[in-house]
Amino acid sequence: MEVRRRKCGVVIHRVPVEEINPHQDDMEESAREIERQSGNQDIKIARLRTLKAPTKLNPAARYNSFVIQTHDPTTANKWIKSGVYYNCRLYPVEQHTP
Repeated sequence: MEVRRRKCGVVIHRVPVEEINPHQDDMEESAREIERQSGNQDIKIARLRTLKAPTKLNPAARYNSFVIQTHDPTTANKWIKSGVYYNCRLYPVEQHTP
């Protein structure tokens, strides 16, 4: 038997492929970089993935949307209110409802 922890998801839109390229970049490393740049060492990202399925992504797209999942609902709410900083840019955040 396996215990699963609840994940809270938020979506960031219009991230340039120069920042995070889902076809080339390591998503795990990008998640760790978002954690480092957030300024709060308590934030742990459980998963970073594209909003669309990887097979449906347009390879010529200049921007993508990403889902950030965390186990801490307080962190997700803080991101919704203040946004996510990544590479000196503030990205607005909304709640992810699959």
